[in-house]
Amino acid sequence: MTSTAAPEPIFFPDAEAAWRTHLDTLLDVPVSVQVPNPRPSSFVRVIRTGGPRANVVVDNVQLTIECWADTTVAAAALASVVRAHVNAAQGGPVGGVWCGRVAEMGGPANLPDPSTDQYRYSWSVMAAMRGTP
Repeated sequence: MTSTAAPEPIFFPDAEAAWRTHLDTLLDVPVSVQVPNPRPSSFVRVIRTGGPRANVVVDNVQLTIECWADTTVAAAALASVVRAHVNAAQGGPVGGVWCGRVAEMGGPANLPDPSTDQYRYSWSVMAAMRGTP
């Protein structure tokens, strides 16, 4: 009789923390997973909004990225900078976690915050994040 060992468990990273850490080192505005309190005039919010596991060791993380500012022009400019950094992250470390492919699910959209009317651009990406045993 042959015995088969149980597969080694793979743990997936906290993708929000990894992306927050990564973007925080590249931007001159605060980056968080919540709207900061007190609320700065410009900031970036990165939240995980889903995403399925791709295979045994890769989690396809769906992230929504929001860029807030005092004017539409400033929010669009911030979104352009963040978008460039997010797309450039593929194939390298993101907050200490290996990130393979980054695919946009839609480009930045002008979606002002309905509760405050603050200017905000928002879009979603799928990022392949490697888990560890």
